[in-house]
Amino acid sequence: MRPGDYGWRYPAWMAAKLVLVTLITAAVYGVARLTLFRLNYQNNRFDLIQLTFDGILLGFWIVPMIWIGLAAVALHDQKLRCRTCARPLRMPVDEGSYATLLLDHPGTEYVCPYGHGALKVEVWLSSREAPRWRTFGDFWQELFRSSDQTRG
Repeated sequence: MRPGDYGWRYPAWMAAKLVLVTLITAAVYGVARLTLFRLNYQNNRFDLIQLTFDGILLGFWIVPMIWIGLAAVALHDQKLRCRTCARPLRMPVDEGSYATLLLDHPGTEYVCPYGHGALKVEVWLSSREAPRWRTFGDFWQELFRSSDQTRG
């Protein structure tokens, strides 16, 4: 299955998480800038507002690092979600053996609790291979169809 073949929920859920991360980071920056890192100098004609060094450091370095960290957590969470319904994958099963790296690759397989598919994440020491998503199809409908045919 190619990334373009996923249902609409998978990319929509990722977009919603990135929007939430951006809103949280903007709120943290706005609150910190208005309360903690602000100096007011009273002048005869107008109030001059100048940021402190801590405010500049917060605005240009710390806030983007917070956004990148939260986005990385969102991306990691997205990798372990069903490609069809965007629900978290369950039931991790270890496969393979570390003793036979060439013949039997170690990895973990996760399954969608609603039967949409399985994700196999292999463990490699030298290179990173993308996780493989395998769609199960509509086997539930086949099971229900066969039980209806035996009754009728």
